[in-house]
Amino acid sequence: MRVAVLITAVILAFSSVSAADERPQRYLTGMVSGLDGAALVVNERHRVVVTYSTGVWWASGKQAGQYDLDAGRWVYVEGAINTDGSIDAQKIYILPGPAGRKGGRKYDFIQSP
Repeated sequence: MRVAVLITAVILAFSSVSAADERPQRYLTGMVSGLDGAALVVNERHRVVVTYSTGVWWASGKQAGQYDLDAGRWVYVEGAINTDGSIDAQKIYILPGPAGRKGGRKYDFIQSP
């Protein structure tokens, strides 16, 4: 009986962890148009939430800091979509300029939606 309870507890624990990661992913390229508390506003309409676990890199691959995310910077964002439509940023790359349609060819980290 104890084994069955333990197995059930382990299964429930892993299923709740994997359920949290099943949110739809969003890939976004654009210019930081402003700051909104702990979030960036990208392209004047997308709210991107930045947390302590958000990784920030320069396009060259060198690690950057969250303090480098200023208005006017071009960025590529990967993250999960929240129920309110905002994006929980998992990775942010700071670009030297707009990526354009061929951004995926220029930067190997850019994912297609």
